[in-house]
Amino acid sequence: MTKQQLWNLYETYAEVWKLTSGEERENALAQVIDDSIQYLTQEFVGGREAILKDMESFRQKFPGSYFAVDDMASHHDVALFTWALVLPDGTIPAKGHDHLRISPEGKILSITTFPPSSPKPLS
Repeated sequence: MTKQQLWNLYETYAEVWKLTSGEERENALAQVIDDSIQYLTQEFVGGREAILKDMESFRQKFPGSYFAVDDMASHHDVALFTWALVLPDGTIPAKGHDHLRISPEGKILSITTFPPSSPKPLS
């Protein structure tokens, strides 16, 4: 998979988060994730259903907001993306990272989401 194809795949995944209909999200998600997807965030762990629950939770917490793709590093079947949370007024209150593994068929096999970085803990 080329870097451009990988970027397009992740950008398409990020676009699914904008959809307001659960049915639309489910159909669009099926186009970019593998059936055996493994999904891991601080709050959600599982497969397709965990992603859909996370998306619904996001829509409720941040109506009108979306994720923009900032940058990417990749090699072999692994990629690390930086995402930015964009609020309806255009402000970006947070950036985080998604670590992905990609299937030979070009779909997302796993997503591990890292929240915004924090400074070194004091003691």
